[in-house]
Amino acid sequence: MPAPCTLPCNAGSNRPESINRKLAAAMARLPPAPIEVSYPRIDDLPLYNMNLEAKRPASVQRFTAEIAAADALAVDARAQPLAGCAEGCD
Repeated sequence: MPAPCTLPCNAGSNRPESINRKLAAAMARLPPAPIEVSYPRIDDLPLYNMNLEAKRPASVQRFTAEIAAADALAVDARAQPLAGCAEGCD
């Protein structure tokens, strides 16, 4: 059996109960080949600042290395409301 494809997923939420995480986990079970889904930590990443490119913070280096080592990448790009979201929204 081949090694699983590694797939980091940016679900756009850090909540373990996030519906986006659940959706990503369910999608990973669909293909015939095994997929190993991970959820890179994003809560410690700073906003992008070009002035930090010469000396990236450790959190950015960790995140970049995890993404670079992956076989593929999944990003939830749905538009989210900025205000008026009902309780429980991701």
